[in-house]
Amino acid sequence: MERNGATGRGHLYTSGGVVVLELLTGHGVPAVEPGVARALSVVAIGTQSDIDIVGYIFLGLGYLVFNWLWFRSGYVPKWLSIWGIAASAICVMSSFTFIVFPNLANLVCHLPIGTFELVMGFWLVVRGLRPVMFPVA
Repeated sequence: MERNGATGRGHLYTSGGVVVLELLTGHGVPAVEPGVARALSVVAIGTQSDIDIVGYIFLGLGYLVFNWLWFRSGYVPKWLSIWGIAASAICVMSSFTFIVFPNLANLVCHLPIGTFELVMGFWLVVRGLRPVMFPVA
């Protein structure tokens, strides 16, 4: 889910960049005055960060489900999956907060989920997955 969102954001960034370049160079938009074109390009660039914030909401929701599955499966320690659940919830809540109060620093979202990803990756490389025995029916 998160990878599809990242791909979608990449397409939006690319198309937004093309629009900004066309506005600034005047190709394809001869009826717009240079001052208006610059103002529209500033708006287009500012919109990209808003798209990113909305993407973090879906990123956090996807991680929430993913970490709940880690918790339920027992493949990784419970403390690690609980850390992931808490970091995912913080990512969703801080994204909503950033939409309401745009002047707040967005580091609150990145720090917990970023450290969780590093620790989880290190854990999986060094320790691997726990074998879980399922009852035979």
